[in-house]
Amino acid sequence: MRFLYGDLSEFPLKENVLALLSDFIDAAVPALDLHHKIEGLLESIESDRSFLSESFQEIDHLQKTLKGVFREVVESRSAEDVVSIMASGAAEQVNKFLDDGKGKLEAKVEERIARTQEEIRSLKQDIMSELAKFFLVHSFPVGSKASRCSLAHGNYEGRSEILDLNGIKLGYSLDTGASEFFSKPRKFSELISGRTDLPVQTKKGWLKKEPVVQSVRLDDMFVFEIIDDDVGTAIRIRPKIEDEKGGLLIRIKKADVPSFELLRVDEDAGEIPVSKDLLNSEHVEVLMMFWKEILSRLEDLYGKKKDLLWVKLGGEKLLDSGQTPELVRRIVEYLAPTIREIDARSPAMEELCLKLEREDGKREEFYLQKEKLVESIGSLPEELASIFLPLGLALEIEEEEQGGDIQEVSQPPDPGETVNSEVQPILIGSNLVDEEDEEELQAQVDSDSEYSDELDEEPDDFEIDVDLSEEDISSKENEGSGGEQD
Repeated sequence: MRFLYGDLSEFPLKENVLALLSDFIDAAVPALDLHHKIEGLLESIESDRSFLSESFQEIDHLQKTLKGVFREVVESRSAEDVVSIMASGAAEQVNKFLDDGKGKLEAKVEERIARTQEEIRSLKQDIMSELAKFFLVHSFPVGSKASRCSLAHGNYEGRSEILDLNGIKLGYSLDTGASEFFSKPRKFSELISGRTDLPVQTKKGWLKKEPVVQSVRLDDMFVFEIIDDDVGTAIRIRPKIEDEKGGLLIRIKKADVPSFELLRVDEDAGEIPVSKDLLNSEHVEVLMMFWKEILSRLEDLYGKKKDLLWVKLGGEKLLDSGQTPELVRRIVEYLAPTIREIDARSPAMEELCLKLEREDGKREEFYLQKEKLVESIGSLPEELASIFLPLGLALEIEEEEQGGDIQEVSQPPDPGETVNSEVQPILIGSNLVDEEDEEELQAQVDSDSEYSDELDEEPDDFEIDVDLSEEDISSKENEGSGGEQD
């Protein structure tokens, strides 16, 4: 079975890259859209904090000014003067009112920020859900990998870390229940048949002058924990599932000629190396066979991905560093040469084509409409949609005569071909505003204008209860921005 290009020349990869591309676009576009929303919410948080800071500065200035006015009145009169008494009382009430107002204003703004942060956390989880749809099904060539599988509450729990050649590191939980071997607790004897006794220490004999060699029986021991990476493997085996004490630890360093270390786990003394002088060639052969059997089962477990736990770029978690566009860019750059070659060898200009030739000579054809992909990508903001340009999905950048703007247009159709008017060109660097931009600008104006009411006037008795609503905050925010928004 082999894949072919649309022109029947041999395709070098052993998978349906068109399915991978389609699933990638289906996951990447929503993830980027969610990222764009998060960026807007982060900007709104910064705007709220800036508004609060500026408001505090203005209120503090007002307090200082009023304090000076009242002080001038009091200083020019005696302490028993009626006006002096009223001025002192008024100063105290005004100061209390402004302090209370600042506290309520801060509480309102922080409450709004907290809601925004909660919305951001929800959107980040949505990004992970979109990425999981792709990464649980597809993978790229692996640069390095590591896994850990251990018994907990009578069942194996597994996790893996995969670093692919794009520099994307992925953390997965593994579905041990879907693995034939790791679906239940396993003994040493299920991998190496027969009785196996292994010498692990020597003790001084009771009546003998020479030390007595003590051995442990391996075949009844349970495989308790496996930690594996590109450097080596550590396997912990124990006599009982529930008992975390005792047992053996086998460490193997991976190389052309693997080396191993055997340690006896003592309840009091911890991990004690077993002298290699106690082990003969048969013991070593058994341990190496056991390790190879474990590796083969572990290799199968790597493919049993259950959940995507995290994604990292450059050592930082994707959602903490806001690197979703960079993740998509790396995958696009990896796929671009292959997709362009498929495009060049596809019979029809409007679609990508691959063929699968089976062993019996029958062929299965796969087609992917480029228009569908372009339409999906075109729903993104311009700067995010441009990430996909290297794929060459019927989009080219060329200079237009209109004011020197750079316009992204579809490839010219074949003579007589009907142009689909629903596919709109994307303008880059243009002064034109499309309907989507108008809606976005109007939404921004509406958001900035949502606060409109002024603070309630103070009653005659000067006992003022300040109740600041979000509309009050927004009114103050708009007041501070003046005429900058057009």
